[in-house]
Amino acid sequence: AFTRFLRAIVFDRILASLPVPIQNLPEGLSQVALRLRQDFQAEQRKRFSFAFKGKASPDSFPPCMASLYAQLLEGKKLQHMARFYLATFLNRVGIPMEQMLELFKRSPDFNEKIARYQLNRVVKQGYTPPSCAKVRAQGYCASENCNVKHPLSFYIRCRRKGKN
Repeated sequence: AFTRFLRAIVFDRILASLPVPIQNLPEGLSQVALRLRQDFQAEQRKRFSFAFKGKASPDSFPPCMASLYAQLLEGKKLQHMARFYLATFLNRVGIPMEQMLELFKRSPDFNEKIARYQLNRVVKQGYTPPSCAKVRAQGYCASENCNVKHPLSFYIRCRRKGKN
């Protein structure tokens, strides 16, 4: 636990020091910095290019679900309720269980047997995603400006706007 704590502090300090200005670097180092930046951007695009097959669109996710989705894509460990909320939402927007399982594999503590069981329950029981009030009460609200009472309402509204 202590090493994770130290790793988080070091990571935050390094991240806070970025980006490093490269204007006054020697030409060789500037080229290396440019290549590193391009490689990093390519890796980021690859990391966030996880696409669902079908009609579901992560661009239409409400801020709360988009935040949980992005955290999972980054390989961060989500709390149980955050995973449940995201799974119920993804199920309701039409993501097949196998694709959800692929997404949840990015979690550092992924256990396929447990994840498959829990996702299967979400799908078979047809659980509804929580209301915005519940999301807010759990501390997962990423924006107070979505002006809806339910994450599915936000998603449907965005999808309709996209079709017009």
